[in-house]
Amino acid sequence: MSLPINYMLRCQSHVGEVCQFSLEEEGWLKRYKKQLDNAVTMEFIPTDRNLPPIVLPLGNGRRFIYVSRVFGINGVGAFLRLYAFGWQATVDGKNVKHMIWVYPNGSVEVSEEPIMVEQILKHLPQYMAQQSLQERGQN
Repeated sequence: MSLPINYMLRCQSHVGEVCQFSLEEEGWLKRYKKQLDNAVTMEFIPTDRNLPPIVLPLGNGRRFIYVSRVFGINGVGAFLRLYAFGWQATVDGKNVKHMIWVYPNGSVEVSEEPIMVEQILKHLPQYMAQQSLQERGQN
């Protein structure tokens, strides 16, 4: 069981073309590659009103980059998928990156590697139990 990713991604090109999709949509990276490659602005729009919106400016030689990692707790059967979105650019002959890690609980971390994940994993069974209760309440 995994925590949901409570964000839609909206990207806009320099000519105003807009595309929007759920980060839960299977195959989104491949399906929207052209739009992602041409984006000058990306907005992470929360599907849960308690989460913050996130805006990622691109353009000026900045290229979109994306990383996904899965973390879990042995023996619990629960896991957490983290996404990092950002940009990279060549500056003075060096590759420069800016990564934003988006956590399912709405936390955002700007770093090359996720550091807060250990803290989130400590509470993962509790989060999973809450999610299960919410799903049962909707049925």
